Amino acid sequence: MKKDEVRKATDKILNGLEKDFKKAYQKAYFDASVYFKKKLASIKAGLKGLEGEKLIAEQKRLLLLDKQAKATLNYLAKRMTDANADCIYMVKDGMADSYSIAYNFQNKSVEEVYRLSGEMFSTINKETVLNLMENDPFYLPYPTPKRTKMQNWYGKKINAVILDSIERGDSIDTIAKALKDVTSEGYSASVRNARTYITASENQGRYDRSEADKEAFKKHGYTIRKKWIGTNDGRERPSHVMCNNTYANPRTGKFLNGLRFPADPNGEPSEIWNCRCTLVEEVVKDEELQG
Repeated sequence: MKKDEVRKATDKILNGLEKDFKKAYQKAYFDASVYFKKKLASIKAGLKGLEGEKLIAEQKRLLLLDKQAKATLNYLAKRMTDANADCIYMVKDGMADSYSIAYNFQNKSVEEVYRLSGEMFSTINKETVLNLMENDPFYLPYPTPKRTKMQNWYGKKINAVILDSIERGDSIDTIAKALKDVTSEGYSASVRNARTYITASENQGRYDRSEADKEAFKKHGYTIRKKWIGTNDGRERPSHVMCNNTYANPRTGKFLNGLRFPADPNGEPSEIWNCRCTLVEEVVKDEELQG
């Protein structure tokens, strides 16, 4: 199945976010590496005359105990945490954008039924969605920065990278470059996080649209069916392959994997994380279903 206009718009939002994330993490890495090289050079200057294992042992001792070294590590972790938080705030805005686009979308069959029935097609704008998200935590759940948890995570990662580099006898520049691996991990995690939440908001918009259409169409003899469309690239979960091209149970409103739609925030993390599937609605005449 070809991508519809909503999925294309979602991809555009995600591509834009990925570029912004990259800039945020690159800046964090640049700031952190410049600061780190300056501070570590200052620490090393006081270790002249030490070589080999003695130098390595003293460097490790200082990194673990020295106040200046600890402050440096905390600064590095804080810059990475700031980048992570900036990316999370960007996701919220992207979610409101993708939701409103999905909710306001009409495929040809839906458009035709609205034309024939004379029913009013309701729309919602991004600003309204943002207000609803802010005032109702269950309307469209969005991520919030967990600064303490993230700073601890980055602190442990950075500490391990630096100690390993010192053990190998790496230069200050090489150690600073090794920090880029931590930055890359943070960036990749932010992208996965964005994909999960943006996919959820898009499909939530599609779901809410289909629920509104269902109410508008039922008195005119039409039924809305919700259909799961997978990515079909060999990387889907087995449960999502099972759902591909199937319809939600009309009684429970759920698919075979227990979700209302792809990346349903009510689902288990193992079912929704990094999901790339799509919900589409189909309009069917009641008489066709009965036949």
